Amino acid sequence: MTLGELAKALGAQLHGPPGHVVSRMATLVGAGPEDLTFLSNRRYRTHLGVTRAGAVILAEEFLDECPTAALVCTNPYLAYARATAMLN
Repeated sequence: MTLGELAKALGAQLHGPPGHVVSRMATLVGAGPEDLTFLSNRRYRTHLGVTRAGAVILAEEFLDECPTAALVCTNPYLAYARATAMLN
């Protein structure tokens, strides 16, 4: 699924290439370029800077710290759950 398609389906603001394809969910630390991950708990904020994910679902407050494409939304955990259902 492309990031553009995901952004539209989730009602998220995309910061990154809309044509980039992601195919599965992964953790911030374990993700690679074809993975989608999320950040909703501040405790895991330190992992954001080192993620290699294709994109991260997150709140706008973390956008400046994100080294990759981002799907910005008000409820990252809910968006993660919906994205997981779409990718499976």
